[in-house]
Amino acid sequence: MSKNWSQLARTLAPYVPTPDFTVRAMMALVRPTVDDVFVDVGSGDARLVRAAARYGARSIGIEREAEYMALGRRALRREPQRVKDLVELVEADVFSCAALLSRATIVSAVLTTEGNAELQEFLTLTLRRGTRVVGHSYAIPGWQPVRMAEGYAQEIFLYEIGKSNA
Repeated sequence: MSKNWSQLARTLAPYVPTPDFTVRAMMALVRPTVDDVFVDVGSGDARLVRAAARYGARSIGIEREAEYMALGRRALRREPQRVKDLVELVEADVFSCAALLSRATIVSAVLTTEGNAELQEFLTLTLRRGTRVVGHSYAIPGWQPVRMAEGYAQEIFLYEIGKSNA
């Protein structure tokens, strides 16, 4: 029996904006470049997407809640045109976006431990070997980080598909 991914999306993560210091620390850990496609799962106000775009990465925010998508669109309007040109915001639940995720070289997943546990199977099935997955505060159960950092009293975890989940 297959999972109902869309139903699971409703319980994966409450909206809690990532502190700016933690955003900077996450970007320092993943080091996005113009060669990357950065996808934020549950992008909320799009702060991680916008940060990755400032480094030149093509950036996609996936958010299922219209209220938070509106926050992200408002925040994006305040960015310079070079950042706006690199950002795409998609209103959908992540489990309906396998094609978008499969293009990613970096995925940001800031979810609860339970959310990460549910998402890990989907990420394993969807992401290519070598894709980096970054999150903070809650580890992905069963995966081993390739690197860790601190971001304003929050642990930041960097995983790599094929190494962390082997």
